[in-house]
Amino acid sequence: LYVQLIDYKSGGTSFDLAALYYGLQLQLVVYLDAALEMEERKNPGKEVVPAGIFYHNIQAPLVEKKAAMTPEEIEVGILKKLRMNGLVNSSLDVIRHLDREIEKESDVIPVALKDGIIQETRSSVAGGERFSALSAFVSRSLREMGDEILSGVVSVNPWKQGQKTACDYCPYHSICSFDLKTSGYGFRRFKSMKPEEIWKEIEKELEEEEPEEETMDQEGGTENG
Repeated sequence: LYVQLIDYKSGGTSFDLAALYYGLQLQLVVYLDAALEMEERKNPGKEVVPAGIFYHNIQAPLVEKKAAMTPEEIEVGILKKLRMNGLVNSSLDVIRHLDREIEKESDVIPVALKDGIIQETRSSVAGGERFSALSAFVSRSLREMGDEILSGVVSVNPWKQGQKTACDYCPYHSICSFDLKTSGYGFRRFKSMKPEEIWKEIEKELEEEEPEEETMDQEGGTENG
C-alpha cells in the first residue's frame, strides 16, 4: 500500500532537505508518519510504503508568453508551474504509480528519467531506507526540541538562511528585543551542504545514537536482574 502526503500551500513553499536537517521544516515527515501509522492500523497484514512527501502550491500559475508560443507550449509551462515539489520514493514502481504517463521529465512529481533510469541531478528521490532514516531523524529532533522546551531553554538565537530569517514574520520582536545593533546579538547561520552530504550526516548521527541506546538498555537489564 503506497502512501503519498501532499501539503497544499497558497504561497511558494518548497521542500528543502537542508531546512529539514536544521529543524526548520519537519512537518511533512511528521504528517507522513501519522498517515503511515493510520494506514497500518486500517490494513493489518499489508506492507505500507511511503511513496512521497510533497508541497503543492495552489495559486493560479502565470506563464510569460513568448513570441509564437503554441497553446501546447503554454500548457506545458502551466503544468511545470503546478508540479509538486518534495521527495519521491526512488522505486520505479512507485514513480510510475505517481505519474502513469512519465517518459522523460514528469510534470507531476520532481523526477526525470532517461531510458528508464532516474536522473539523480534532475530529481528529488530517496530509497526506502532513507525515508526510514528521515523518520527516525525527525522523531529524534522533536524529542530534543521538547526536552529543551521543558527545561526552559528560551535563548534569543534566531537563524538566517540566505535572505530568510526567523524574524521575518515573527510577531514577538517587542518581547525578545533582538537587535543587530546591540552587542552580542547575531543570527545563527547554517553550514551549506549538498543533499548527499546531508543524507550522510543524518545517517551518521543515527548510527552514533544507536550504541548509546543499546548500552542504556543493557544497564537497565542488569539493574532489573
